[in-house]
Amino acid sequence: MLKQKTINTLTIFFQVAIAFMATFFIYIISAILQEDKFGFPFLIFMPIMAFIISILIVILCGIIGLPIRLVPVLNRWWIKNPLVVFSGVIIGVALLVLSYFPHFIDTVNIDVEGINKTKQIPNQDMSLVGWFLTTFSLLHFYPENIIRWISKKVNPLKASAE
Repeated sequence: MLKQKTINTLTIFFQVAIAFMATFFIYIISAILQEDKFGFPFLIFMPIMAFIISILIVILCGIIGLPIRLVPVLNRWWIKNPLVVFSGVIIGVALLVLSYFPHFIDTVNIDVEGINKTKQIPNQDMSLVGWFLTTFSLLHFYPENIIRWISKKVNPLKASAE
């Protein structure tokens, strides 16, 4: 019983840590790709904003994904189908990358010190959906079950003997 609680606690810690790091990384990369000037304020405030927004996104994904953790039927289905997690991460990252492609880039007018400028930014809808999907999938990623699933696919004879 204690061993299972420890495994569950470590799994949740691992899920939150991976989701937070990925979300933080995505935010920082997006900020760097969109920023024209890298001054002192950027170096100080961007990591702070990345930290705060990453925490909020992980909490939001955790709340939305509570049924996966609390409803036994849904939990068993999620755990037995790890391909959903892999697909979510791959589709999320693909959307993030595609949002920077020229065909999808949005053009906005911004006012910088009284001067009206046109700036190209990544497609915000694709970026947000990709960011959310990647974070959600990583937050609800069960590593021990995926390892078992892969070992069954790689060595079906050994898995059936167990």
